[in-house]
Formats: sequence, C-alpha cells, structure tokens
Amino acid sequence: MDRSNKNRGLNFFFAMLVMVFFSCSHNRMSQADILKYGQSFNDVRKEVGLSLLTDSFRLRQAEYYGKDKAHGCIVWDSNSKYPIQKVLKLTNDGIVSEKDLYMGQEKYETVDGTFNKFLSIEYNFTEKKKMYVFEGFEPDTSLHNMKVYNEITRELTKIEADSVLSSWGY
Repeated sequence: MDRSNKNRGLNFFFAMLVMVFFSCSHNRMSQADILKYGQSFNDVRKEVGLSLLTDSFRLRQAEYYGKDKAHGCIVWDSNSKYPIQKVLKLTNDGIVSEKDLYMGQEKYETVDGTFNKFLSIEYNFTEKKKMYVFEGFEPDTSLHNMKVYNEITRELTKIEADSVLSSWGY
C-alpha cells in the first residue's frame, strides 16, 4: 500500500470515528433535565421515603435512549456508604422510578467471580408503589465441600429490608 492510500485510509477512519461520536452525542441528557432530578428533587424523595441526593453523589451517567429519546436514565454514584448508587428511569412524561442501591460488606466467591449482597429500595412514581428487593447468594448444598452459591433475588417487606440494612450497619 503506498503512502497516499494509507493516508486516505486513516482519514476515512478518523472521519467515521467523528461521525459516530457526534451521532451518539445526541442521546446525552440536557443539564436542565439532570438538575430537575438532582438535589432540587429531594422534597419528593423525602415525601416517598427515598434517601436524599447529597453532595456525596457524583453524576455517572445521564442519557436518553431510542431514536425519539422516549426513555432515559440518570445514575448517581456515591462516595459514602449508603446508598452506594441512585438510578432514575425517565420517559418523555417524567420520572418513572428511582432506585437506591445498598451493598452488604460480606463477599461471596462464585464460579463467576466475587460478589456482594445488595438491597434496593425502589419507588415507582407511575404505580405509586415502593419495593424492597434483596439480591444475594445462598450456599448450594447439593455440592458437598465446595464454595458454590446460587444467586437469589427476593422481594422483602419494609420490616425485613430495615432489618437487613441494620445488620449491614446502615
């Protein structure tokens, strides 16, 4: 390949890369939408019993999905112990749900890696319903003398969720 063909190939590659970058960027959420569900939304969070968004949270992701931007997601990560993450699901009509994610400290070795237990507290604004979901692992007793755990997901009552959070030091 001569030098001009090589340069033409590189130019084409970079032009395609720029086009892909700008075509994806239209999915980024506006600053106004992010702020709408930031700390100014804390009065609503307090009303429905979710943890407040504090200065310990940092924006991780804020994007719309789909060609018409009908669905969106905002993810806030926390550098504090509780909750470790907030996930908001949105549509053109507004917020659908917000989930607070808490992580237990105990680690579990599985064939797929090392994992923690999680508890999520989610409020669905459409259904006006709060859910408590535990995600973790329990020993597989069918395999003797092996550290194998089965993944479990279970909906909890508020009392059970409070008990789990208390045992984790929250």
